[in-house]
Amino acid sequence: IDQVVRIIRSLPRNRITLLFSATMPPEVSRVCRQYMRNPTNIAIESPTKTVDSIKQVYYRVDEKEKRFQLNRLLLVEQPESCLIFCNTRIAVEQVCRFLVRKGYAAQALHGDIPQGRRMQTVKQFKQGKFHLLVATDVAARGLHIDDLSLVINYDVPLEKDSYVHRIGRTGRAGQTGRAVTFVTGEDIMTLYETAE
Repeated sequence: IDQVVRIIRSLPRNRITLLFSATMPPEVSRVCRQYMRNPTNIAIESPTKTVDSIKQVYYRVDEKEKRFQLNRLLLVEQPESCLIFCNTRIAVEQVCRFLVRKGYAAQALHGDIPQGRRMQTVKQFKQGKFHLLVATDVAARGLHIDDLSLVINYDVPLEKDSYVHRIGRTGRAGQTGRAVTFVTGEDIMTLYETAE
């Protein structure tokens, strides 16, 4: 959000500004009120919060078995391309190292990686140079990857809006997609609230 504010401050005061988002978190609403004149919110209601073209499933797992179950899922699914979301950069690094040790072509993406390297990683993923991208929510918004076959929520997202953005990376432009979420005993109620 800080980058968006810096950009807005550098723009001419006399302008038309449009913001598009699958969700409208409080930070974005605050920016609208602060930097727009008479902003109008146009919301298109949907009977569900998530996209119908995305098949969503969840698996109950023990926290200690998540990596084992991830490996099993990848062996069964054999996705052409897969985005695996974790809640922290530490988890991203651990999961990515695990996958590389298992022989998968995987890369990590999180906010502590320099912007240039993140852009290069995304470019290589889009080109198919590796098949598994393990990421924090830094990849949940604004990232368009053609034919992304599978999204895995290794961790249930901490914020409700993140779920919609994460799974929305698949099933784009009229395509169907799949989203799998690993749920531990502590996560189950959070997932029900998030995916309603």
